Formats: sequence, C-alpha cells, structure tokens
Amino acid sequence: MSDVPVRQAMNGQDSALMRRIAQSRASLSDGRRQLLDGILGRLDETVFLSSRELAARFGTDAATIVRTTQALGYHQFADFARDLRSHFLSHVNPYRIMAREVTTHRGAAFHVQACLERDLENVRVAREHLDPAAIAAAGARLYRARRIVVVAGDLDYPLAEFLAYALSGLGLMATAPKGEGLTLHRQRALTRDDALVAISFRRCLRVPVEAIEAARKAGAYALAITDAPTTPLARLADVALLVPYEGESYAGSYAPTMVAINALAVACSHADPKHTLKVLKPTEEEYLHGPRWYSEPPSARGRKPRRKAAAG
Repeated sequence: MSDVPVRQAMNGQDSALMRRIAQSRASLSDGRRQLLDGILGRLDETVFLSSRELAARFGTDAATIVRTTQALGYHQFADFARDLRSHFLSHVNPYRIMAREVTTHRGAAFHVQACLERDLENVRVAREHLDPAAIAAAGARLYRARRIVVVAGDLDYPLAEFLAYALSGLGLMATAPKGEGLTLHRQRALTRDDALVAISFRRCLRVPVEAIEAARKAGAYALAITDAPTTPLARLADVALLVPYEGESYAGSYAPTMVAINALAVACSHADPKHTLKVLKPTEEEYLHGPRWYSEPPSARGRKPRRKAAAG
C-alpha cells in the first residue's frame, strides 16, 4: 500500500496523530490503511466530520471508523478527532484557505456573510469556554509583575501591541517588542518578578515559543493566548487562554482573541480598582479638553454630511 497520502499529510511536520499512525501502520490491515489514507488525503473534507459522517463518506459503518481509531491507540473517536483537527490546523496556510474558497466560490457577498457569521460564532464559543475566574487570576498575576513583555509576530503582532498599550494605560510596565532582535533582548532580561504573554496559533511562530521557553527558565510568569491545548505555547505556558482561530478569512479569525485580550485588560484593571481609578484620574480632563481630540471649527458646525456612512 502506498504511503503517498501519509507523506502529503505530514508535509514534513510531525504531529501526535502521525506518530500514532507511524507506530501502528505495520500492524494495520489493508482496509484500515486505505481508510486512514483516505481521511488524510482529504483533510479539508474530513477534518470536522463525525464518525457517522466519515462512515458515509467512505462507504462503511461508524463501528469500523471507531475500531480503526482504536487500532491507533485512541480510547474513543473524540480523541482521534481532536488530534486530526490539531494536525489539520498545524498545516493550514493562507494559500490553502483561499484555494478552498475559490473552489467553492459563490460571490464575494456570500463569503463576506460567511466570514461575519463565523467570527460571531467564534466569539460565542470563546464566551462559553473562557473561564472568567481563570482570566481574573491571570490578570491579578500580571498586575503584580514588575514588567510585562507581550510577544507575537507577523499578523499577530498588532494584538500584542494592543494589549501592551491597554496595560500601559493602567500604569503597568508593559511592552510589545517589535522584531526578533529586540524581543530577544527583552526575554533575556526577564526575571521571576516579570511576566510574559505570548500570542500565536496553529503550529505557532518560533519567536513567541522561544520567548515563553526563556520566561519559564527565568522563573517568570508565562501566559499564552492560543487556539488549542496541543499547541507549543499551550504546552509550555503556566496558563493558556484558548480561543477559536479558524475562520473564513485567509488571515484567520482574530475576533475571539480580541475578546480574550479585552477581558484580560479588564481583569488587570480590577486587580486593584482604587489604584486604577487613581491612575486614570488625570485622563478625565484630557478626555474632556485634551488637544489630541478633533475639534470642529465653528464654521463647520451644523453643516450636513456630504456622504452617507456605509450601512450594515
């Protein structure tokens, strides 16, 4: 039996699922090998299917699907499905997502609607699964830190910058170093009095993973914001806030991550609300009369807008 589907699914990367398959493959029957090859060779179609749906897809029964997963050492199908999803997400990239959308292209408006609905669903899932008590505890721990370093890369970086800016507004010493060199300098300076927040998803970028490893070695508090308990960040962190990331957009779904970041900032602000109020007091006057706010000239007041805003 050819191993081409397995090699294609591996794509040069290891995963818990592929390790199990490699260890068990020699003892599997030809039928079970063919079934697994079919699942791996069509990951875009199979990754979110139930045992019954997989059975219908490959012309067999659900019991055969379950027994095949048990032959890999899984106690139940849900464990196999978890590793299959983790393996799939570790190999997703913007090209593959866009290629899938092009294949099923139904017009830009349709895909925009699908994107909005997926983001809203991801936010709902985040709301149901994020533990307020755990976020409050993480916020209190960050609040006690001497310094907070927030690390992310590529398109995730604005999330790190937003969190660092929000925490700085509470009087905390929070920074989001930009670039690998500056990040390396900041992580080398970490001590047990400091905290590091690392943000990355799916396979995880190398720099946030190395930063959280350095934080753990230094004894600093290490908090991860990621999308699955199997990601490198989740495995290394003291605490991991898990949020959905898979979305209709080729860039991923950042809406639930912003939900988690906002909740974390609120947790920090309530770690010592009286002190937060004291820190924010000087901003009251600035918000009312500060020079950085746009002030409409008298001649423009009462003038009708020239264009209508885009309506939802």
